[in-house]
Amino acid sequence: MRQRRAAALVAAVLSGVVLVSGCGTRVDPAEVRAGAQANGSVTLDSAALEQLREAAAAATNGAGAPAAPGAAGDLPAVVGGATAPGTTAGASATAPAPGATTTKPGTPAQTPTTGDGGKCATQGAPIALGQVGTFSGLAGPIAGDGLTAMAVWAKQINARGGLACHPVTLYTRDDGGDPSRAAAAAKDLIGRGVVAFVGNLTALTQSGFLPEIKKNCIPTVGIDFGAEWSTEPCLFPQGGGWRESIAGLVQQAADRGHKRLGLLYCVEINTCSSIGKDIGSAAERAGVELVYSSSISLTQTDYTAQCQNAKNAKVEELVVAMEGSAMARLARSCLALNYKPLLVGAAWAVNPKQAEDPQVRELGLAAVNPNAPWFATDQPGLREYQAALKTYAPQIVSSGMTLQMWSAGKILEAAVGLLGPTARDKALTADQILNGLNRIKNETLGGITAPLNYAEKNKSRSSGCVFVTLLGKQGWTAPNGSKPLCISGARDLR
Repeated sequence: MRQRRAAALVAAVLSGVVLVSGCGTRVDPAEVRAGAQANGSVTLDSAALEQLREAAAAATNGAGAPAAPGAAGDLPAVVGGATAPGTTAGASATAPAPGATTTKPGTPAQTPTTGDGGKCATQGAPIALGQVGTFSGLAGPIAGDGLTAMAVWAKQINARGGLACHPVTLYTRDDGGDPSRAAAAAKDLIGRGVVAFVGNLTALTQSGFLPEIKKNCIPTVGIDFGAEWSTEPCLFPQGGGWRESIAGLVQQAADRGHKRLGLLYCVEINTCSSIGKDIGSAAERAGVELVYSSSISLTQTDYTAQCQNAKNAKVEELVVAMEGSAMARLARSCLALNYKPLLVGAAWAVNPKQAEDPQVRELGLAAVNPNAPWFATDQPGLREYQAALKTYAPQIVSSGMTLQMWSAGKILEAAVGLLGPTARDKALTADQILNGLNRIKNETLGGITAPLNYAEKNKSRSSGCVFVTLLGKQGWTAPNGSKPLCISGARDLR
C-alpha cells in the first residue's frame, strides 16, 4: 500500500515537471523521483480547492460572518482529513510528508494560543495562504525540502490554535519555471480566496508572478530577494536582501585577506546576469578587485575553460551564481587543473545531499545567507525551528532553504500578532495582514534574522545584514556564529 501511494505521489510530481524555458535540465529523472519520494513534495487537492472556491464565492456574495463549521463555503482545516470544529490539528493543503505527524481530530497538540499572548477560546474562520514557485525541473533538488518546511510551519501554527485562532490552510502551486503559469497560479488562488502568499520561489518566473500580486497588493512574504523585494509595498523579504548579499560576498573575502575575485553567473536567470554590476560596486568599496567574469549555463557538463581562465587571472575566490549540482561539476573541472579557489555563493542553492560532495568540500564554499545559520542552536528562534522539524518532518535535513521557508511563516505570524485581540473576531483579510506587516519594527524572529523594520517608510524592507557560513571538509560551520554581518550602505549599491 505504501509503495502504491509513493508511486502515485511521484507520478503526480513528474506530471507537472516542465523544463526551464530556454535551457532545459540535465537532472537525472531518477534523482527527481528520489527527491519527490524523500521530500514529500506538495500536491494540490482539487476537492480542497473546490471548497476554497465556494468560500470565495460566499465572501463575494456579501457573507460577512464565517460560515458555520461544515456549511458550504467553509474552508477545510485539514485537507485530506476531517477536523472536528474547535480542535487544533496541524494542517496544510499538501500531501503529508513521509514521517510527519498529524494530530488526531479532537486531540489538541498543546494549549491553543493566539499569537498575541492570549488563548483561543473558540476557533475562528480559516485563513487561506498561497505559495507559488518553481518546485520541479531544474529547481526541484533545491526546493523539495523547502516545501516540506513551509508545511511544517503551517502544522505547528495550527497546533497552537492558528493565526489569531484562525486555522491555516496552505495551497501550493508549481509554476514549472514558466512565468505564464506563475501568473495564472497567482491569479487563480487570489480569486479563490487566498489573502497572502508565503515562501515563494519565483526567481525564474517573477515577470509573471509579481504583476498579479501588485494588482491588488496581496501581501507576499519571502523568499525571493531580488532588488524589487526591498522596495515594493506588497513584498516583504524575510531577511537580508539582494544588495547586502552581494556586499557580504565581497566583504567576507576582504576579511579573509583575499583581494582577487572572479565571477561566474548563469544565463538562465535574469537576477544572475545583474550580479556583475552590483559586485563591481561592492568590490570597489571593500578594496577588492574583480579580475575575471564570465557567463555560464547551469546545464554545462564541464567548466574547464572557466576554471583555466580564472586560474590564469589568479582568482583567489570565485563567486558562483549557480546551484549545487553545477557547483559540483565546476569543482571537478577546477580540481582536474589542480586549481583550488574558494567558491563563494548562496547556501540555499545547495541542498544537503549536494553539500556532501567531496570535491565541493575540498574547494570549500563561503556562503552568505539572509537568515541565521540553520544548524546553530544559540538562538531561541533557531531552537524552535529545529524542534518543529524534528516533530513534524524528521525525515528532512535542515538547510538554508528550509530555514528561509520557516522564517517567511514566522514573519506572517508576527504580523498577525501585532493586530491584537480584534484579529480573532472576524475572517482575516489581505488589508489586515498588510497592516500588521507594516507595523513590524526591530523584529528578529528570536534571532533568526537581523532586525526587520517594515514600519519605516521610504526605506528598504530588507534587514541590511547577512550571515556567513562556510562549507569545508567537515561540513558546515559558522565563522561568526549567529552574529550578522552588517555593511553600511550595502542596500544603496548600484
